[in-house]
Amino acid sequence: MDGVFGMGDCLVRIHTALVMKHLSALLAWFLLLFLSICDRFYRPVGIYSGIQKTDLLFILCIVHWAVISFFML
Repeated sequence: MDGVFGMGDCLVRIHTALVMKHLSALLAWFLLLFLSICDRFYRPVGIYSGIQKTDLLFILCIVHWAVISFFML
């Protein structure tokens, strides 16, 4: 019986990690969309004037994988 419960616990953890992976990816894309809209409408103000879009994608990828790694523990 331990093997069955162990396998079920493992499947629950994998499912939770996959759900968190998709939620963090969705959050990352909404954040990127929000920053793109801010960039378009507030460019003269310079709301985040030193950051390039490639830097944002790199930062979002790091955050995305950090969230996945946290929930895989």
